[in-house]
Amino acid sequence: MKKIKRNIRLLLKYIDVFGLYGIVLYAKIMYGFSEKISISGFSFPVIVRRNTSDKFVFNQIFIEEEYNIEFSIYPKIILDAGANTGLSAIFFSKKYPLARIIAIEPEENNYRLLVENTKYYNNIICLQRALADTQNQRLAVVSKGLGEWGFVTEKIENQKNINQQILSITVDEIVEKYDIESIDIFKIDIEGAEKELFESNFENWLPKTQNIIIEFHDRIKTGCSDSFYKAIGNYNFKSFAKGENYIFVNKEIG
Repeated sequence: MKKIKRNIRLLLKYIDVFGLYGIVLYAKIMYGFSEKISISGFSFPVIVRRNTSDKFVFNQIFIEEEYNIEFSIYPKIILDAGANTGLSAIFFSKKYPLARIIAIEPEENNYRLLVENTKYYNNIICLQRALADTQNQRLAVVSKGLGEWGFVTEKIENQKNINQQILSITVDEIVEKYDIESIDIFKIDIEGAEKELFESNFENWLPKTQNIIIEFHDRIKTGCSDSFYKAIGNYNFKSFAKGENYIFVNKEIG
């Protein structure tokens, strides 16, 4: 009964967002009737894989609208770390068509779909790297059984049978490569790697970051939120929550 009520509530949200077309869209997304999805208001369809966590990502972004946040500035640069299959980057592209969006995703199947889903958007740049605090570090891409949105990156030590490896990239490298003066929106959903990201080498880019949207993953790796709050405590940010995300606004440059 709880599941039925939950499904009815979700269907009503689909209808609220997309009108009667929401019924068709709900069936396609939640029951896998189609992988190619047309979204009202968006010029190009996206691929949502059947029987995967893609449907939950879709719901977070287009139904719950967790990234539909009103900031005080129109962003020029958006870093989308943990871009998954590109749905968040596409949402940002629609909301901010003049922004340059750098979408970073380490897992190869997600990255392949990220490229496919965003190929029509000239303002989205895709990088298959793992965001970290050290550069050119070879990391393992590991499934924790959480679905396609739950891959983590780990140091390669004595692990055997590693299916995927990826090179790390730092925020400083991205800033230098793309000649970025300030990061206007930094979306961070990197399955526990935020712990290391905020442990060191943040002193150059963090004070130049205006808005952060972050999901903490202490359930995957202990100390993620502690690492973040210790780093950000050196700067003047205000914060609020929306859905599973916490939003931090730099009061010095906001």
